[in-house]
Amino acid sequence: MRESERPISMFINALLGFVIISAIGMPLLQSEYIYPSFQRLLIKNTENDAVLMGRHMTRDVLAEYTDEQINVSDNFKAKIKDTSKDFRLWKIKIFSNSGETIYSTEAEDIGKINSKPYFHNIVAKGRTHTKVVKKNTKSLEDQIVSRDVVETYIPILKQGKFIGAFELYYDITDRQASMDRLISDYSFLRFQPRRAKRRLVDPGSREAALLTRRA
Repeated sequence: MRESERPISMFINALLGFVIISAIGMPLLQSEYIYPSFQRLLIKNTENDAVLMGRHMTRDVLAEYTDEQINVSDNFKAKIKDTSKDFRLWKIKIFSNSGETIYSTEAEDIGKINSKPYFHNIVAKGRTHTKVVKKNTKSLEDQIVSRDVVETYIPILKQGKFIGAFELYYDITDRQASMDRLISDYSFLRFQPRRAKRRLVDPGSREAALLTRRA
């Protein structure tokens, strides 16, 4: 190899190395860091929305709380249905402090008991509990969901005492799809190695000779 061709050859080798590293490293970066970071942000924002909604509905619950029992009046049911539509909630449930479902936007849930450890060990202790449930998989209560949802339990407290809980299912199907498209469109994977290869210069080619002469 002539001395004049050596800089071009070194440049090509470096560019090929970059292409290889990009092809191997970028999918790993996307799967291990970029996507999980966006996913955590989506979950946290949705959980915050659920907590705010729970606090708002708690006022209505406390207004009708009598004889150590949560009462769900027809007026309150109408408010819940309106809230569900306005905020695109997939489902809303209300539990007693024992875990019994005393209200649900799906009537077949009413009367069922939530005896899962997270309810009594986390929610009943006054802490919020959240899980992302993918479409056609089981929720925290082992129910198959037909959408991508964030399932959040919000404890209902009266003067610091646990009296029940809300369970809110936020439908995130559209937001999840938008996030996936955003990551796909603007991730580093938009770099196409094949395009780069077509731009590489063969040291023995006429183009390389012209570049060498110009240098």
